[in-house]
Amino acid sequence: MTVGDIKTPTSKKKLKQGWDNPKHFTDLIRYFFIPEDLVYNEEPTSVIKTATKLKRVGITFEPVSDRCLLGAKFLKLPILHWLGFLVFGLKWFKACLQIPKLKVDGSTESVLRNLMGFEQCHYPKHHYVCSYVALIGDLVHTEKDVDVLVERKVIVHEQGSDKDLAGMIYVLCKNIVSNATYYATLSRRLNEHYYSHFNRTLTNLG
Repeated sequence: MTVGDIKTPTSKKKLKQGWDNPKHFTDLIRYFFIPEDLVYNEEPTSVIKTATKLKRVGITFEPVSDRCLLGAKFLKLPILHWLGFLVFGLKWFKACLQIPKLKVDGSTESVLRNLMGFEQCHYPKHHYVCSYVALIGDLVHTEKDVDVLVERKVIVHEQGSDKDLAGMIYVLCKNIVSNATYYATLSRRLNEHYYSHFNRTLTNLG
């Protein structure tokens, strides 16, 4: 199995989650994929734009290797003002979606499917993996979206074609029955950036 890099949890995380005794191996794998600071957000779930559309408004994608698989974060540089743009150019307005690298091989679909089914049965209020798959599903609708993430090395896959991978993600998302999300704040901020006339203007200037 090569879904992503597994990070060793700290004692703080073990204490917080109370997972000293995982139910079995599937539970243990799920445990290692969840970052300590991933918490449920009661904001309404919002669908984000695809990777292709986010790229059009200046959002870049960056693979990270120092986080658990589910540790996606949206970052914007703190000096976002007109003076910075005039002096330094568009790069100072850079917005970046950091996503732990997803390594997809022949076993990835079955691993994610098992994790999703397991937590829907045993953790009905903590759908971490389902939220992650839904996030990837929002980003990827077509092979063009896959190409964007593969080009940035956010996704490394052995699926034969980008179209095949997009199809795999679509099938996985069809199995999600939860409306809960652990990426509500991230989704809201991405949508705010996407619909901002200011950001669109800067992108056109670049």
